Amino acid sequence: MEYNSPLGKIKEQYLLSLLQLPASSDVLEVGCGNGKFLHQILEAYEANVVGVDIDAQLIEQAQSYCVDNFASDCFKFINQPIKEVDLPKDHFDLVVCNGSSHAFGDGESALESTFSEVLKLLKPGGRLLLGECYWKQQPDQSYLDVLGVTQDMYQTHHGNVKLAQEAGFTALYATTSSEDEWDNFEWSRIMSIHSLKGEPDCSSEIKLKAKQLGKWIDIYLGLGRDTLGYGFYILEK
Repeated sequence: MEYNSPLGKIKEQYLLSLLQLPASSDVLEVGCGNGKFLHQILEAYEANVVGVDIDAQLIEQAQSYCVDNFASDCFKFINQPIKEVDLPKDHFDLVVCNGSSHAFGDGESALESTFSEVLKLLKPGGRLLLGECYWKQQPDQSYLDVLGVTQDMYQTHHGNVKLAQEAGFTALYATTSSEDEWDNFEWSRIMSIHSLKGEPDCSSEIKLKAKQLGKWIDIYLGLGRDTLGYGFYILEK
């Protein structure tokens, strides 16, 4: 699993091609994780990237890969909450926020807060690549209870686009994760933990994680697969 979202390789590469970044672009990713998407940007474009994440281990992985593969002056990784990072205004050609709108706000206000804050960071004509959940259909209350959210937590796919437009963005492109991408995302975690269970020194923590994932996959198949979607949006300031 390369991303903590249902993003397949083909869609990843297509989204990269649609970004059409100019030379020497400044790119920020909020919640960059292990830096995989920023690494792909550096492969595809002449860019300067900044990745921010609260997970120190993932930031170390992102940094290590860049040290081995790219010039030292084209990347920077910061292990802090985005709200604590002093970033220049009207500066970035691209901001990436894939499944990280919660970094800007809580609950149903997170997406609106993301749009508000990202608009401050983008230069005129700059773009936001957003990955965000949406409801494919009205969620069952039992599913909401499992997720620990209310229905207001997410919009519909159309609702995500409309909210971006109301915030001041121009929508340039929108697509959604396929069922195959969702299945690969969810089942790859099962396969990964299952392979670890077979090791002689398998810890009790791994066994517990495997049990939790077994319960989660049942929820995904029974309630989530037909209800929760994931969209990708290219939005221009």
